[in-house]
Amino acid sequence: MTAPAITALFRKTMPSQLLTDRSFVYHDSASTDVAATIRRERERLARQKLHAELAATQAQ
Repeated sequence: MTAPAITALFRKTMPSQLLTDRSFVYHDSASTDVAATIRRERERLARQKLHAELAATQAQ
């Protein structure tokens, strides 16, 4: 006997856009400063990319 197929539709709970994506815009920061968090994460990712590029350049 096989399990019945799941036919229920599930609500999408994950965001469709990354918080670090430049096109993401947060509209309600009344209870939390998400904008600052996003800014810090973008800066961290930029530093990480720069360090990786510098390491690749030095390895040549």
